[in-house]
Parts: sequence; C-alpha cells; structure tokens
Amino acid sequence: RKDLTAQKAAEGFSKGDVVIVARGELQNLVGSVDHVSAAEGVVHVKPDHKELTDLPPIDALLLEKYFTVGKHVKVVKGKHEGSTGMVVEVQDTIAVVFADVTQVEMRVFMRDLIDCTEVTHGLTKFGDIYNLLDLVQLVDTESGVIVGVEKEACLVLTTRVINGKPDVRTCRLQDIQRKIY
Repeated sequence: RKDLTAQKAAEGFSKGDVVIVARGELQNLVGSVDHVSAAEGVVHVKPDHKELTDLPPIDALLLEKYFTVGKHVKVVKGKHEGSTGMVVEVQDTIAVVFADVTQVEMRVFMRDLIDCTEVTHGLTKFGDIYNLLDLVQLVDTESGVIVGVEKEACLVLTTRVINGKPDVRTCRLQDIQRKIY
C-alpha cells in the first residue's frame, strides 16, 4: 500500500482500537487509541505498559490494528464485509476469523476488522430473491429452510437428519435451485 498517506492511514483508526507499533523505535509496543489527529496523520496511543505513560503522537503509518486469538470481531471492508466471528489465528497482518453464521474460516486483513461484541445474525436477504426463513429447493433435490444469511453464503436447515442431528448446510447461491412458495 505504497499510495497510503499518514493522513489516510490515521482515518482507519478509532478511539479504543488496540494497535501495535509495526516499525520504528517503539516497534512491538501495544496500546489503545486515545484519539486520532487525521489532519496531521498521527494517532495518540495509551500504551499497555506500566512504565510508559506519556507518549508523543505516533505517525499512523507506523501503526497496525492488533487482534489476538479469541477476540470477537466484525469485518468492515472487503469480500466478507458485515460478517462477525472469532479470531482463531493471526498471521502477520492477516487474521483468520471463524464466522458466526456460516461457520467457515475467513482470511481478513486486520486493518479491515473492528472489535465487536454483537453477533451478526446475518443479513435477511440472500441474493436477489431469497430471504431468511424461505423454503427452498436445493440443486440435489433436497429442500430446506434458510436459517442464516451472510454476504457470500446462507445456512439451510434441510429435511434430513444425520446421526440423530438436524442437517444444516452452508449453501452458496448456485446450490439453491428455487424458492418453494
């Protein structure tokens, strides 16, 4: 992201965000955003360190959002926008998030995440014609009810039972043949 300016980078941070200094003298220092001065391209950080209490503003280009395994997050930008889930793995600047609704792993840039306490119950519309709780015919002649919706997939409770448990499938748009009226 070579075209990113400090002013633009600062706009990506909000009060309360947990950040890590990625480069420079304070590298690996973790803290929370106290306030942002976007016009100057700096972020005022309260360090999570007993002996460091008063820090000068930090250039926003030196900071990255910081999430640990177990954090509940919401995706605010990109392919999985609107989804919520639990961070299950952290790889450099990428978090692997286990989605609440579709129960699949998503790889997301940490800059596109925010801390979140809510659990997305998903959207209510899937594609242009399907809605939450619609009875649908799947392509394999199975039928079921849409019980959860996210941006890329939905959960369908089918009429089958597997090992004594209801069959709930993650379906993409192409897996649904039609709505049953």
